[in-house]
Order: sequence, then structure tokens, then C-alpha cells
Amino acid sequence: PEPAACIMSATSENHTNSQPTSTRANLLPTLATLSLAASVGLLLATLLFYNQSQNTPAPAAAPASAVRSVLHWQATDFTLPALSGGEIRLSDYRGRVVFLNFWETWCAPCRLEMPDFAAFLAEQGDDTTAAILTVNGGQSAERIHEFYDELGIAPLPTLLDTNGRVTALYGVLQLPQTFVLDTDGVARARVLGAMNLEEMRAQYAAVSGASGVSDSSAGKPRSAASGTEEAPPAEIVMSELQDSISSTIEALASDINWQAIDFTLSELDGDEIRLSDYHGRVIFLNFWQTWCVPCRDEMPTFADFLAEQEPDSGAILLTVNGIGVGGGESEAKIRKFYDELGMAPLPTLLDKRGRVARLYNIYILPQTLIIDVDGVVRERLFGELSLAQLRAHFRNTQRAQDEPS
Repeated sequence: PEPAACIMSATSENHTNSQPTSTRANLLPTLATLSLAASVGLLLATLLFYNQSQNTPAPAAAPASAVRSVLHWQATDFTLPALSGGEIRLSDYRGRVVFLNFWETWCAPCRLEMPDFAAFLAEQGDDTTAAILTVNGGQSAERIHEFYDELGIAPLPTLLDTNGRVTALYGVLQLPQTFVLDTDGVARARVLGAMNLEEMRAQYAAVSGASGVSDSSAGKPRSAASGTEEAPPAEIVMSELQDSISSTIEALASDINWQAIDFTLSELDGDEIRLSDYHGRVIFLNFWQTWCVPCRDEMPTFADFLAEQEPDSGAILLTVNGIGVGGGESEAKIRKFYDELGMAPLPTLLDKRGRVARLYNIYILPQTLIIDVDGVVRERLFGELSLAQLRAHFRNTQRAQDEPS
């Protein structure tokens, strides 16, 4: 069966046969106050480090089918260019139930649900009480038109989030994702994964009936001026976000046994490094940034591990400075980081635009992928690693290769 949800990746349309499409937990839309994408990455890494220090057990991963959440917060307004021309402002749709859908062309469940959205829109006829706004996170207008042509449907109302600002504003890391807004612009529901026509009808009926009605069970403050609920207290947001990240980690940890996607990046010393040039060796592919405390703490350990390796048969260590939201850092900042640690730079690849980080679904730091001699991703590890752990994972990967299939 088709996967119910995809991981965000700006360039995954070129790798649909090799990139995994595992389920992943999302960031809460209440992180809209973090308008800078880099802040999202920083908060994720900080909370991951907190979770590890508290030894908090991760809840079960989200099921493969669509996941629904009941919400009650004022949707953040925005304006984006439309595929059909001109600009669309979200608040112009007040008075209508809005399905705000985030998607990209490479995402299989996005493709699956689009004809249902078209059918739902056709059912409305001249009724203007429902609207669909689909937000594409950065692909070209040409590719989007091709997508609709391939499906044999007229383009839905499509907004072009070229720089990913609105996608980050709503905390969208999993596709497809749909927010259902009531006639007052209040987000009433969020659906992760593909929706079908029956669910669209049900959500529309439920949200239409809920518009303007107080949800006394929510236990959140309401604004006397507008009658809509204000954002939940920060401690509630942080608690829910920690749960969401724990689910993300558990889901991604099982995202293994797939062929590593090849890439070429410039190294800190100016040389170009191609991942596939190291096939035949076990590769530790580590993603990090200078602001990340556990990244800083594990760097000397990586240096010690690298010093132990035999030149012709030992493990290869490649560290990638970059994250899926926000990209990489400057060379000057990276060199200063190593200077502050008092160590020679490790093999450091510069993912300045975050392209490779997005290909590998890297939104939590530090994160290390272990790739075997055949170029297959065998493990995905989160958080700071000790020297004993690095040695053990290397031995285990070698042992697995030596065992007869």
C-alpha cells in the first residue's frame, strides 16, 4: 500500500525510487511564533537534548494511516502568490471553512488525495461556504502544472511557498498535512496523512457545526474581544512538542535498510566529496551545527574514533554542517567552532542550503547515519555518541556484513 505520509524534502522528486517514505511526527502549529526556520531547528535540538537527559521513554510511533488532532487556535494569517496568478491572503477566506493543505509533487499520499480534494471541491458547486487552499513548499510552477496534468485534473487553488516561510510558520515537517479552519479563521482540526472524500465531508460537517461555538473541554483561555481561543500556555506547547519529538525519533530510528542517496558537497578545505566514492567502507555520516550543545560535546569523541581507524580498512567519518530547515553555517563560523574546541577540523562537508539534510530528513541534531560497505543505511542514531558506542556500532555493522544472508 501507498504510505500515508511523507517526510519533507525539497528535492525528493528526483529520488522517488530510493528515498524512504516513513511516517514522521510533526511540529505543532503553535510554534508559529518561531517565524525563523532556524529557530525551529534549534528548539528541536534543545528539546531532544532535554529528553535524553531526562531518559524520557518515547511513546509509540504514529500509525501508518492518517492521524487526526482536534485543535482550537487562531490560524496565523499570510499572503502567498497563487499558481493561477496574483496573490491570496488567508484572512480573505473568513466566513468559509478552509482546508489548508500542505503538499509536494514527490509525495505519494499527496498524489493519492488530490483527486479527492478535486471531487470535494466539485461537490460544493456554487456553495461558497467551503474552500481548499493547497500550499506547495517551494517547487516550480512548471513542475506543479505537470503534476496536475499527470493526474488528469484541473489545478486546485495552489499557493507557492517559494522560500518555505509559511510551511515553517505552521510547523509542517510531514506531508501531506491539512488544517481545517472554521469560518472565524480558527484551526479546528489537523490531519496528518492522506484524506479521502468521506473524511473531507465529515471534517467539513464537523467544523461547520463547531464554528463560533465554545469548546469548554479545551481548558484554554478565550479572547473576550474576538470570542476565539488564544494560543495555549507555553508549558502546554512545550509538553506536547516533547511528545511529538519523541514520536519523531522513534519513527525515524526505524527508517533504515535503504540505499543511501548519493550526493556531492564541498569540504571545509575546498575539495569536493562524493558519498559514493566511499562505497566499500563503513561510513558514519554525522549532521551537526555549531549552536548544538550535544554536537559540540561529541566532536572530540569523533576525533578520537577517527584516530583509531586503519587507513585502508577502518570506518570513514563525514560530518555535514547543515539541517533541513535553515541550511548550513558559514566557513568562518565552523572554523571558529573547531578553534574553540582546540582540535583540528574533522572531515566537514558544507550543506549551505540544507539540500542534503532534507534528502536525509534531518531536522533534529545531532544525528548520525551508519552506512554499510554496500551503501545501505543500517542505523540512524540520535544525540551525542560515546566512543564505546561508536566502536560498538562499527563492529556490529562489520559483523552484519560478514554474516551469510
